[in-house]
Amino acid sequence: MKHRIVALMLIALLAVGTTACGEEEEAEVTTVTVSVAHPTKDSISVMSEFVGTVAPEDEVSVYPLVSGTITKKNFDVGDEVKPGAVLFTIDDTNAQLTVKSASAAYEAAQASVNAAQANLSMTAKSNELTDIQNNALADLTTESQLNTLNNQLRTAQDTADSYNKQKKQLNDQYSSAASSRTALSAKVAALNTELANANTAYTAAEAAYNQAVGAADTAAKNLAGATAADHDAKKAAADAAVIEVTAKKAALDAALDKRDELAATITAMQTQINSLDATYKNLDSTITSARIAEENADTQVESIKENIRLTQETAALKKDQINTKTDEINADKYAATEAQANAAAAQANAAATQVEQAQTALSYYSVTAPIGGTIESISVEENQMAQAGVPAYVISNKDNMVVTFKVTEAVANAFTLGDSVTAERGGESFDGVITEIGGMADAQTKLFPIKASLGAVEGLASGISMKVYAYTKEVENAVTVPYDTLYFQGGSSYVFVAEGGKAVRRSVTTGLMDDRKAEIIDGLGMDDDVIVTWSSQLKDGTDITVAGADKGKAKSTDDADAAGQKDDAESGDGEAQEQTEETNPDDSKSGAESDSKQQTDDKKPDKKESPAQSDDKDSDDKKSDEKKSDDTSSGESDDTDAASTVIRENDKNEDGSVGSVTTRSFIATLSGGCITATIAESEAR
Repeated sequence: MKHRIVALMLIALLAVGTTACGEEEEAEVTTVTVSVAHPTKDSISVMSEFVGTVAPEDEVSVYPLVSGTITKKNFDVGDEVKPGAVLFTIDDTNAQLTVKSASAAYEAAQASVNAAQANLSMTAKSNELTDIQNNALADLTTESQLNTLNNQLRTAQDTADSYNKQKKQLNDQYSSAASSRTALSAKVAALNTELANANTAYTAAEAAYNQAVGAADTAAKNLAGATAADHDAKKAAADAAVIEVTAKKAALDAALDKRDELAATITAMQTQINSLDATYKNLDSTITSARIAEENADTQVESIKENIRLTQETAALKKDQINTKTDEINADKYAATEAQANAAAAQANAAATQVEQAQTALSYYSVTAPIGGTIESISVEENQMAQAGVPAYVISNKDNMVVTFKVTEAVANAFTLGDSVTAERGGESFDGVITEIGGMADAQTKLFPIKASLGAVEGLASGISMKVYAYTKEVENAVTVPYDTLYFQGGSSYVFVAEGGKAVRRSVTTGLMDDRKAEIIDGLGMDDDVIVTWSSQLKDGTDITVAGADKGKAKSTDDADAAGQKDDAESGDGEAQEQTEETNPDDSKSGAESDSKQQTDDKKPDKKESPAQSDDKDSDDKKSDEKKSDDTSSGESDDTDAASTVIRENDKNEDGSVGSVTTRSFIATLSGGCITATIAESEAR
């Protein structure tokens, strides 16, 4: 489309140049002949470009389940394998021993089962014999048995009574010892109180004694230095001090004797208490023994009573009753024996399970391919260690290749499973369908992963990048006009409509656009006659004549667009002439602007902006272009006219954002009948 637009511009410039350069300008046309058409209802969509990564749908990493030395490796990178093929083997010596050990244990368990079954059979025969014996003994008297049991009962009761009396005596002794200990403990407590008082008295007596000794020393010193006049008085004081010391010493000795006496008494009583404690322990042990003996005797009594009761009951029963009871006993015995046999069988089953587990573990030492496909990588070698849980082989099945690309939340919500996409790599394109829409955004990029199935594609290596094109926006039943009927000025868009023989400028609000049509959200009705042809004389209020007005109603914009395409196909000169009009100097509206946002139909699907870019279509690309100059509505005439076309190419990053924008401007100036052409290019990031 870019080359087509540039070529058409050059044709337009040549046409203008050949008719105008060096000649006088023609007289101004006062009435313009135009074609009109009504807006149409149509669907319009936007296709966005993404960058994805190719991988097989089925790609598995093969992990050994056990560690060990690799004894054999059967395949290399690039080899084709079938499901179940042995990739490599690990030394299984220990696993083989485990299988043998488990097998031996199973054989032993099976032998126990056989023995239990034999015992079960013997129990059945023994039960039959018991029935026969019981029938033979049913008629025998049990009097002798009852006498013996009664004698045993009396003896047991006497023994129980004897142990009961002994236990009572021991309990009495225990209670007496407890009372004695309590009394002694009370006395010891009282004596400890007295001892504390005696210690206090001793301490006081000792202090008084020391004080008296000090006073006596002072008096003796005073006497030694006495004069004749006070000698007798100091002598009397010294004698009195000596007497006081003697008295205090006697009191101190008495207090010491009292304290020692109390301490000795307490020690003796504590010895008695300790002796009683030892007696407690002995009595407690003896009482326990007596109680146990009594309980045993009571148990024996009850057992004998039960034997007597059973004997009496057996004697009273008839033969058939004896047989019934015997059958019940035999059934219990058989059930117990059968339970043992079942337990042995369960052990044998457990041993069989261990054998199976050991054999399964042995199978882990031969690592097989879970899927068929191509071996992509190998990380193990013969005679080296393989680690359990560490990937050894990577196998991919390229019967279905999948491309994964990332999109914003808005785009992810617009996709549905089964939507078509087109992938492109190295000039080749591949059709695919969306098979998975990620429900969780990447923590860093905040983008959602989308997977599309491409089927079996040859020549696509795993991990390579490729472009992916998919429709991200679509409006059904939209009011549309041909894209080339739009004019842009100052960020606003408008069209010309035919009203009352004049061209009337009508401001419109646009929505989605592609390279053929544009959605009109507001500003036009379905019955409006939109002018679909272009003339340099076309301005707001220009007198017009509608071509074919006398032949019927205006065509729809779809019919007008189709007719224009048919004319282009029929005549190259007609296309040049028509496009020369479309690149008129005053209103440089060309398909090149739409080509900066879309790809042509000559290629694979139209390449549209990412969702973020297409949202800003009207406010960014068109405003930067100013596709139609302001001169179309100025109403003034000038000797200098200019035609301009802007082509913008967007290089996108992997997340769909714009990385850089390359702008190429083609400007042709008509002045004084001659044409000057200028081409400029710039790049912005």
